Amino acid sequence: MKVSIATGSIASIPLITQLLAGNQLDQVFISEPHKEQLSIFGQIVKPESIVKTTEIDAKNLEVSTDCQVLISAGYPYKINLLENGVEALNIHFGPLPESRGPDPLFWTLKQGKKIAYVSIHKISENFDQGELLLQKGHVIMPGENYGLLYSRLGSLLVPMVLEILSSDFKGTPQDSDNGMYYSKPTETDLRIDWNLDATKIVNLVNACNPRYHGAATTMNGTMVRVFEANPIPDNFIPNTRQLKPGQVVYAGQEGVFVKCGNDSILNLNIVSLNEGFFSGAKLAAMGVNQSITFI
Repeated sequence: MKVSIATGSIASIPLITQLLAGNQLDQVFISEPHKEQLSIFGQIVKPESIVKTTEIDAKNLEVSTDCQVLISAGYPYKINLLENGVEALNIHFGPLPESRGPDPLFWTLKQGKKIAYVSIHKISENFDQGELLLQKGHVIMPGENYGLLYSRLGSLLVPMVLEILSSDFKGTPQDSDNGMYYSKPTETDLRIDWNLDATKIVNLVNACNPRYHGAATTMNGTMVRVFEANPIPDNFIPNTRQLKPGQVVYAGQEGVFVKCGNDSILNLNIVSLNEGFFSGAKLAAMGVNQSITFI
């Protein structure tokens, strides 16, 4: 069975590699803006098997006559239904129908879920609403960020795809009554609310790293992106009740500690400024102190 892959993500490499090993790979359709991925895929797949595509091309992908299955794996464009009996499937990193939308993994991490899902469904006229073929959950590791989880799911989906390819492609209709759609996160969704508990802020930080270039906040009018952070035990620094959320409560060799909601404290481990990436200890050495309040 010949399979074509439509992708814009290097997380599809394990699947492509497996299909190549089984002599099942036909073509790889790559979204044109992803030039870095194009270079990486070019080291794995023969140049004649790679097809660069635009959003317009996606409306009518021209698969070869040998192709029997087309799989969308991290492809940023909506694919229209195919003719000539080609099965068109989509790999979705979220539970269906509870988490439809373009980036379910972000919302899984931001909401502090313990399980991440890989769902494979048939492509239909309506976005993420085709018949469900297979869905499996995987435990999220403590501190796992978007990049790590996305990459891990890219490997875990391979046996799922192989299972489907050996099946009769009969799916189960999704329960429309339980359907939920989550839009692509806005700048407001990516911004830290210091009134929240430190644990919830860590969830956002993990959801934004590296996909959205860190969780956003400002310091003295300067944009700061937080890439890694962890909560500090409640009793680590006493007497913080009089401080406002966002205010620095400690800055030194251990890092930069910031007051959050519910009197919780967050340690900023890695952040980015216009000048580069810095550890919390480096921020403290640069002059960040208790007079600073993040907004």
